[in-house]
Amino acid sequence: MQSEEKNLIDGLFQRLETTDHSGSPRDEQAMQLIQQHLARQPEAPYYMAQTLLIQDAAIRKLHSQIQQLQNQVSELQTQATHSKSGGSFQGYLVAGIQPHRNHNRNLFPRNAGTRGILTTTATHIPPSLYWA
Repeated sequence: MQSEEKNLIDGLFQRLETTDHSGSPRDEQAMQLIQQHLARQPEAPYYMAQTLLIQDAAIRKLHSQIQQLQNQVSELQTQATHSKSGGSFQGYLVAGIQPHRNHNRNLFPRNAGTRGILTTTATHIPPSLYWA
């Protein structure tokens, strides 16, 4: 066992000890059932502790990912607010923020009489490339 694993197990049992002293009532039938299972499966506490530690690590990782995503959303909202508030022409270039524009416009209207490669290509250009 590595020292980090020992610390995790000690931390788990410290949390359990705190819960044990909280004075919350126990379900006696549940306690009896758990004791019966432990009598039949004496190795169960090992696997239960392992499962709890893995789940705790997963929850911590997911919490970190949620925090990162919330930060990204906040940054995007700030950029969107800045973009809507105007700014300078060169500010868009430096910050990499694209000015608000109508992405639904058609550069070559279909009723212009020609249906060559320029017309069909222009109507399929993704809006993100209009200002590239």
